[in-house]
Amino acid sequence: MRFPLPQAEQLSGDAFTNCDARDRSTLEGVLIEGHADRHGFKSLSPELSTQQNDRLSVERALNVFNEIRKRPGLDMLKNANGLSLLAVSAYGDRRPVANGDTLVDDKANRRIELRFLLSSRTSEELQHLIGEIEPALGEGP
Repeated sequence: MRFPLPQAEQLSGDAFTNCDARDRSTLEGVLIEGHADRHGFKSLSPELSTQQNDRLSVERALNVFNEIRKRPGLDMLKNANGLSLLAVSAYGDRRPVANGDTLVDDKANRRIELRFLLSSRTSEELQHLIGEIEPALGEGP
């Protein structure tokens, strides 16, 4: 399945020109996570089988990462610290979403997940936000 991605012209330049600093995204990164099913390779030792499942999940994540980077502008996206938003991680069979032994379960476990990492607000930022919100709430019961 293919999903449309933003065009390069929508990503280039300062996308936040008309935004107040407090409206800017707190996105720190996007992890492209690869996963494998829970079945090992019968022809390999348990240790080598785990290594092979790990390799498959790494390859799955890297393939998606490389496809995303081919899209104009997406590789240039940076977080507030100037670091690339895109990163890769892989978990082999260690994070199953289906625990059964059916083909449907295996298919569900062979997957890619996108994990969006958000930065937390500082105490000062939270106090400022609370100060802005409280007047709108009025006095409670």
